[in-house]
Amino acid sequence: MSLRNPNIYDVAEAAGVSHQTVSRVINNHPSLRPETRKRVEAAMAELGYVPNRAARALVTKKSKLIGILASDTTLYGPAGMLNAIESEARKTGYVTSTCAVDSESESEVRDGIEHMRQMGIDGLILITAERMPTDVARDGLPNIPIVAMDSDYRADRLNVNVDNAGAAALATQHLIDLGHQKILHITGETAWAVGRQRREGFERTMQAAGLDPIVVEGDWQIETGHAIGSSFDLAQVTAVFCANDGLALGLLKACRERGIGVPEDLSVVGFDDVPEAAYFAPPLTTIRQDFDRMGKQAIRVLLAELAGEQPADNPLLRLHLVTRDSTAPPSRL
Repeated sequence: MSLRNPNIYDVAEAAGVSHQTVSRVINNHPSLRPETRKRVEAAMAELGYVPNRAARALVTKKSKLIGILASDTTLYGPAGMLNAIESEARKTGYVTSTCAVDSESESEVRDGIEHMRQMGIDGLILITAERMPTDVARDGLPNIPIVAMDSDYRADRLNVNVDNAGAAALATQHLIDLGHQKILHITGETAWAVGRQRREGFERTMQAAGLDPIVVEGDWQIETGHAIGSSFDLAQVTAVFCANDGLALGLLKACRERGIGVPEDLSVVGFDDVPEAAYFAPPLTTIRQDFDRMGKQAIRVLLAELAGEQPADNPLLRLHLVTRDSTAPPSRL
């Protein structure tokens, strides 16, 4: 004898109501009396009844499903945003479906967008730093709200961005205030908006101080920081501002291998404040990002749009400097 899963009619019989009333409870209809709602919810719990999401979507015209198109989720920043979005979505009664793509491949992005369309998502969040995925998504899903995370797409309010240029200026000014004049910036991936913005903030601050910016293009990888730290003539500079903490970690290793003391011979600043940054050797001065706040803000913006409301507050998120032992006044000019 096989046991079947309880259905809406079983719940209605157990609660002594019609199946239409059970449907109203499931769909959070406002006209129900509190005692009726409690009785139906108690019957659902007792029977172990779980509403069918697909059937509910037919009634409400809402899937309660949020799509996430993401790239480079092995990096600390995108991974932190993804975790926060998924967690916050669950708290608001939504589930998420994530599709990982190469954000530089238009065909892969289009395939991901089509996959999301077929799933019937209510809204989409993009964790990609380039503009192309946002253009493709808004073209392919014209009737679905799309929130872009930390990108250079600023055509409307559906964006969650941090002040990367301002934070880079803060890091650079910290080194200038310590007395450094010859400062190197190892960039992030300049195909990414955040990489370009951090470089712009560095160059603008150096030029405002009457100093010549020194720039080496990198990406976001530890190996790149180590390679640049191993090959660049660090005697030319007294400080380095790295576009993320991974680059800084690779640079610190190269310095140890070359007998360059940090901060005695070279000051180093990172960006992100990964959990391990306080345990680097030496502990890293860096810019702290709140990826949890960014993820929560993305959900707030998206849900407000789905409800037809203007979000109360969607500012450019400010970052701050965390000063540790990797920076000090220069021993040479």
